[in-house]
Amino acid sequence: MSTPANPNHIKIIDNFIEPEDLAVLDSLCRNNAGNVWWSEKSMPTQDYVYFALGDYKEHCAKVRSEGANANVHPLLGKYMSKLKTIISYEAGHQLVPIFDFCRMETPVGGSCPGHTDSEGHGITGTVFMPEYSPLHVYEPNLIDMSANIYVNNDFEGGQLYFEQYDLTVNHTPGQLVWFPGSNEYMHGVHEIKSGSPRWNIITHFARPKLIELHSMIHNMYVKLDEDQKAEFPVSWDVNTHMPRGIRGDNNYDY
Repeated sequence: MSTPANPNHIKIIDNFIEPEDLAVLDSLCRNNAGNVWWSEKSMPTQDYVYFALGDYKEHCAKVRSEGANANVHPLLGKYMSKLKTIISYEAGHQLVPIFDFCRMETPVGGSCPGHTDSEGHGITGTVFMPEYSPLHVYEPNLIDMSANIYVNNDFEGGQLYFEQYDLTVNHTPGQLVWFPGSNEYMHGVHEIKSGSPRWNIITHFARPKLIELHSMIHNMYVKLDEDQKAEFPVSWDVNTHMPRGIRGDNNYDY
C-alpha cells in the first residue's frame, strides 16, 4: 500500500527571521560573492560529528576542520539553533542538521526541476536508497527533513512547488518552509522570470540513529579487502551523487 499524500507535513512559518536580522542576511547574500560568511555544503555540522562513531567520526571531524570557516556569521548559528528546536518538536523526534546553512542563488532564467531529496523514483515505485555509499560524508539518504529559509522576493516567478499536491508557495522574506525528504514530497522551483536573483538558505536534517547506522556501515566497509568489497553494489565504492526522484521528463532509473 502506498503512503497517502499529506500536504499537512509541509510546514510554513512566516517571519521566522526577525526583520533586523533579515536585512543583514539579505545584504550578505547579495554582496558576499567570496563566500566569506558561509560554510561548504559538504561539511558536517558539529551535531553530526557528535553522533558519528569510530573511524567515521574521525573522518567527519577531519573534513569539518579542513573546511571550517572562522568567519561564519553569528546569525547563522542563532537561526540554526532556533530551527533545530522547532523542527525536532514538530517532527516528534530528535533531528540534527547534516550540514551548516548553505546559501543558494537562483538567477533570472534559472529554475529547479521536480526532485526528491532522500529517495529515488524507479519503474517499480520508490527507490529508498539510491546511490548509497558508506564512503559519503554527505549522504542524502539520511535526510529526514529539508529546510529552506527565503531571504527576498524582489523577483517574478521562483515559487517552490509540490507537484503531488498541486501546491505552490509564494515566498515572503524571512519565511521558513520545511518538509520530508521522501518520495512523497517531490518539489521544484519555477523559473525566475525577472528581477533579482532568488536567495535562500538551506539545510537538511537527519535522525541520530541513522547517523550511527551509517557510521557502523562505513567502519565495517573500509576494513574489508577488495574481494569482499566486490560483493557489495559498485556504487558503494564511488563517492558521487546522482539526481534524486524525477527531474523534468526523466525518470530515475535504478
